[in-house]
Amino acid sequence: MIAETMRSALAETVWDPAGDPTAVVAMLTVMISRVCDSVGTVDMGLTVFESTSLSAAYLFCASLQKSLSLEYHRQHPDLRGISAAEHLAKIQPHLVEFHQRQQVVVQLIDAEFPPQV
Repeated sequence: MIAETMRSALAETVWDPAGDPTAVVAMLTVMISRVCDSVGTVDMGLTVFESTSLSAAYLFCASLQKSLSLEYHRQHPDLRGISAAEHLAKIQPHLVEFHQRQQVVVQLIDAEFPPQV
């Protein structure tokens, strides 16, 4: 079930917002792939967007992917020459917020689709 796939991807990705930003970005990139890749068909996309919590999970991961993407930021004229280190320095202050949002999305999924015990 898509809810279980998304929940496990989000809940199993345990990281420290104060941790090494390079390691955090790597972990979040895997989480993003697990959530976004689970929506592989139009029918699955329709199912996801009929659910408040699943659409929140998908949109959180899609926006997080853009936030973490060095290539996405290099498209901005003022950031074309930004280095990977500079990019991580720009991301680091937002990690606490990303962590909080991740927890909220897991709670939304748990409320809409209670875990099977």
